[in-house]
Amino acid sequence: DSEGQAFLKSLRVLSERPLLAADDVRGVVDGIAARNAAPVHVVQNVAELPESWRETAKRAEALYDPNTDTVWMVADNIESPERAAQVWAHEQIVHHGLRGMFDKEQRATVLESLWDSMGGMESRELRDIAERYGLDLNTLAVEETLAALAEKSKAKSLTKQEESLWRSLVEYITQALNDLLGRSGEGTLLKNADVNALLSRLGKHVLDGD
Repeated sequence: DSEGQAFLKSLRVLSERPLLAADDVRGVVDGIAARNAAPVHVVQNVAELPESWRETAKRAEALYDPNTDTVWMVADNIESPERAAQVWAHEQIVHHGLRGMFDKEQRATVLESLWDSMGGMESRELRDIAERYGLDLNTLAVEETLAALAEKSKAKSLTKQEESLWRSLVEYITQALNDLLGRSGEGTLLKNADVNALLSRLGKHVLDGD
């Protein structure tokens, strides 16, 4: 009947609407205080992507172009502003590592906090890394420790003691990333498991990306 057809038509119209407008996604990206991050281009749909990507990227939320060091985000394929922030963080971490997420000042704050949480001068793990690489016992040793543990996490070869330290590092970095995204507390966008998976995937490239 006519009412049924009208209902079906309304459902079809709703289903054809884009999940987000490109401007909504741009608003999320512009609101993230990551001065070191790769540039981002937001398009409304796959048809607006470079032609060579259109066929393979029909359902992609985002893609990274290594030739131009640029992230492309497709608004039609992103379901919410929260998901836009998660997708942005995923692309930035995977391709630029933690150095790409935090500028020098932000990175110093994170490393100093990690240094304190690991026990600083009293940390056996930091002393071992410093001796292995001929480093002064400072925040640079934290970077090397993080890279070494990420590599072992990727290989699933962490000892029980290392697992405990790795969980602590992941938890702190997750908090720092959510602060960066402007979503700390109960409304966090990234969970410990998300960050653990991303950092472990990068392994020894955790600081600089793949």
